[in-house]
Amino acid sequence: MQDQQSQLAVENDSIIPKKKTNKKRNSIHLKSGSYWVVLREKHPVTKSSRIVWHGPYKDRETAEYERDQRKRALKDGSALQKDQITLNEFLTIWLEAHSITKPLRPSTRATYEEKIRNYITPTLGRLPVQSIRPLDVRNWLTNLSKSGGRSGDPLAARTVRYVGSILREALNAAIDEYELIKSNPSARIKLPMPTTSKGLVWTVAEMQTFAESSGDHRLTDLYILLGATGARIGEVLALTWDDIDFAESTVYISKAVAMVKGVRTVDATKTGRSRLVAIDARTMNGLRAHKARQNTERLESAHWQDSNYVFCGPDGSGLRPDYAYKQFQRLIKLSGVRRIRLHDLRHTHATWLLEAGEHLYVVAERLGHTDPQTTSRIYAHVSPDQRSSVANVFARVRDGIQ
Repeated sequence: MQDQQSQLAVENDSIIPKKKTNKKRNSIHLKSGSYWVVLREKHPVTKSSRIVWHGPYKDRETAEYERDQRKRALKDGSALQKDQITLNEFLTIWLEAHSITKPLRPSTRATYEEKIRNYITPTLGRLPVQSIRPLDVRNWLTNLSKSGGRSGDPLAARTVRYVGSILREALNAAIDEYELIKSNPSARIKLPMPTTSKGLVWTVAEMQTFAESSGDHRLTDLYILLGATGARIGEVLALTWDDIDFAESTVYISKAVAMVKGVRTVDATKTGRSRLVAIDARTMNGLRAHKARQNTERLESAHWQDSNYVFCGPDGSGLRPDYAYKQFQRLIKLSGVRRIRLHDLRHTHATWLLEAGEHLYVVAERLGHTDPQTTSRIYAHVSPDQRSSVANVFARVRDGIQ
């Protein structure tokens, strides 16, 4: 009996064919009156497998066509990956990798994080990367310019431009590295041009008055060295006595102090390059006297930190840039000279050299610029004396005067 039933089952199975499941057809789903294509694809970032919905499409024929196109593109590797990763999520992934491959200095990364957190995350960052349109970027930048600052004040054009550049750089990576989008929605959006703040230049008399009136202060030689080298404040604060060559009258600049999340750090220079800067005899004599005073401080201090920094606190600890700036402004007030920024000592140094006829490339190397055009653009402005001199040169040529 059992053998007869088994034989009957086999006969029936051969007569009635099994219902074949059309996997190709089952990838099309009707949902809320629209057709959707559902495929299993790899995540573009994590590479894990996941279900991806494409659509909606108005009819089944269109959905089937788009499905077949998508499958061919996935097979030959030309498919643009569809993903709902938000801009905030992507920026976290991108910045982590970018900090390593670039690489970014800790202070630069901290600045990126701060700008992203304050100006991208609360607004544009919530959108999926693939849904961001040029209009979204344009409106975002406009809102930043109008009310992106503290208490709803306009945000400085320089900051808006910086933040916009970060977004543009990240979205370029979303195209080239992560294949999330085909085009950069911020590529053609014009960023605001910051107003150029012309640096102030001290006269020789002002520099001399400042040096004489502040001669007894323990940090006077810090400001004199800044004016004599054109170095950045972070570079000078990172100097150790090992960087000073008294025999050759040179200073070796290879590091810079920066504040990262409120913590004083020492890293590479802004350009990542080191340089040897020659120093005049008067400035070097000042450094010798400064070292002698520091040795006296070391002997008199009960809690001296042997940091070996050229410029340090009364206990030998490293100085913060903001502290050096405040002391500079205090000494300016006491001396009665025209108030300038600390960075204007660098501007003064470069301007004096250029007006004296020093070659642009020499000044650029001294300042640590990788491109002399940067020096030309920032510092090589025309002084009133130069305007008059050029006019006189033309007149002599015109009148045949040798």
